[in-house]
Amino acid sequence: RPASRLRVAVGERLERPGPLEVFLTARFGLHTPWWGRPLWVPNTHGPWPLHRGELLALEDDLVRATGFGELAARPPDSVLCSPGVRTGFGLPLRLDDPR
Repeated sequence: RPASRLRVAVGERLERPGPLEVFLTARFGLHTPWWGRPLWVPNTHGPWPLHRGELLALEDDLVRATGFGELAARPPDSVLCSPGVRTGFGLPLRLDDPR
């Protein structure tokens, strides 16, 4: 089964994340399977407290298995870390429901 394993060193905190960092981390929905059906669960949270990261080790069979082997063979464009945020979740929506 394909998997990704990585080791990261956490660096300095980004006091003012730029547009790219916000775009990469400001996600307000969770996509997940439920009994074989796709669900979307809305969520809300404040800004992530972001830190720069340094990639120390990477075994990326997951990306390679999706057909993007050239991406798995090179360092990532960005490494960000966060201790997390408190998140509230809404009611799930079935994505395959035509209503």
